[in-house]
Amino acid sequence: MKLNLLVFAAAALLAVSCSDKQASKTDGLPIAVYPTVSTRASDTNFEAGDRIGLIITLDDMTTHADNAALTHNGQYFEDDDLKWYSTNKSGDFTAYYPYQENYTGSYSVLADQTSDGYYQSDLLLAVARNVQPHPTGVSLGFIHAMSQIVVYINNNSVYEVVEVRVEDTKNDVLIDYTGDRPGVMLKLTAVQISILAQSLGADTYRAVVAPQTAEAVITVRNETGQEVSTTLPSTLFTAGTSYSVSVTLSDNFDITEVKIQSNGEIEAWVPGDIEDL
Repeated sequence: MKLNLLVFAAAALLAVSCSDKQASKTDGLPIAVYPTVSTRASDTNFEAGDRIGLIITLDDMTTHADNAALTHNGQYFEDDDLKWYSTNKSGDFTAYYPYQENYTGSYSVLADQTSDGYYQSDLLLAVARNVQPHPTGVSLGFIHAMSQIVVYINNNSVYEVVEVRVEDTKNDVLIDYTGDRPGVMLKLTAVQISILAQSLGADTYRAVVAPQTAEAVITVRNETGQEVSTTLPSTLFTAGTSYSVSVTLSDNFDITEVKIQSNGEIEAWVPGDIEDL
């Protein structure tokens, strides 16, 4: 009996010692978040200065971080003021990019995507459950929450194409972290917008759209102000999926052909199809 008590006491002492050692490794350490997404819609990697929003809910349902802004330092995201919680607790991590100071759980695709608006519309989401403190940090796998349309113009007219718009898609979504895989859904108050697409040169344009079922309209404008439009078939635009639209213009600036095909040019986007017109 005495031997059993001694063994039990020794085991308890060892457990406390190990717990103390683990705690000493994380006490006072900032939480480092390593993103595992290989690409964004805009670039090939996260860059120094990029910021994500992070929410941490502990297993006792208390909030450890509420939209904390973590900045990428070239290797991982960090915030010197956000430290690890107690080692006897675990937490659910939910994160999004790009960071919003007044985060409300919703997000909007921007109408002007000719420059920064494109990058700001490329929403990435991540979730990790039951995360325990660890001195090396935590890995978060980000996924694309929006869809992408790439428009290729085959211009046989003498006039230069100066603008492409993606019209009649809705803009506002709610972010959903309830499942193992985060996602978005259209808000009931979402409205149809006209998106000014970003020029990539060589008569190629791209735009980010919210996931939805829509009959998107592609409008092309030339340097004289003349415009032509084509309506795509009703399509389910799904998250993380890229769609390409090839538009051929005649010498009179009429649309003579529209081809829709899967687009696999952007790594980490799942190619998607729309039925041919």
